[in-house]
Amino acid sequence: MSILDEIKTRCNVGNLFIVEPSKDIRAHRVAASERRTLYVSHEIHQFLESDRPLAGETQNDFNDFILNQEFDVALHLDHQFCFMARLDAPSEEVWEIRVYDTEPQLRFFGRFAKRNIFVALIGPVPRWKMIGRYERIKRQCIAEWRALFSYNPIIKGDDIHAYLSNVYLV
Repeated sequence: MSILDEIKTRCNVGNLFIVEPSKDIRAHRVAASERRTLYVSHEIHQFLESDRPLAGETQNDFNDFILNQEFDVALHLDHQFCFMARLDAPSEEVWEIRVYDTEPQLRFFGRFAKRNIFVALIGPVPRWKMIGRYERIKRQCIAEWRALFSYNPIIKGDDIHAYLSNVYLV
């Protein structure tokens, strides 16, 4: 069974959910074959479907991800102004999505299953709650991944284009 088969199984039983772009005017202009895929945990899915503050803003940022919009990515945590960053240690392959245009800023954590396919497992976490807690969040993310999948993240290394298309490395 491939990682994509395992993801499909987890979606069928309600452990993961695919995020569809909201009624975005750009959505009809981006062919399905050109989109990125974003899967989220049950908790993140509930947040996106809710009327909680910042859920709409988060969906808008997720739309940019799904609709293959250009954005900045860092391969190390120390870059402050980017949409996504891989946390240290790089070999753990835990990534952070940063929702900046909100107050508080929100963070979502996950791993890449394949190129342009991201699985967000933890979030939303307000940025201020992250101070000094990255190690705990990384361990939690890795544990949740292992509980769902028999595969480790397939992509590794410092070639950002192996992870994502249409991005700028900062």
